[in-house]
Amino acid sequence: MFDEEGSFSATTDCNSVGGSYSASEGAISFSDVYLTKMFCEGSQEGEFVDVLHAAESYTFTEEGALVLVLAEDGGRAVFR
Repeated sequence: MFDEEGSFSATTDCNSVGGSYSASEGAISFSDVYLTKMFCEGSQEGEFVDVLHAAESYTFTEEGALVLVLAEDGGRAVFR
């Protein structure tokens, strides 16, 4: 969930994540990212946070899903 003041929040497979974002003209960056600290073996939330830090731009699919384009390898992460 993104708000107009530049904050975001989400739920991973184990914990909650949130922080700040800045978006303008298709570019996006995330900062001050935090995670709650419940231990869950096999959780992929570290990879989720890595994706946020690697994002350089965004778009939306026709169905309204958020697509983050990753800086390093041009990969994409789709959030429905």
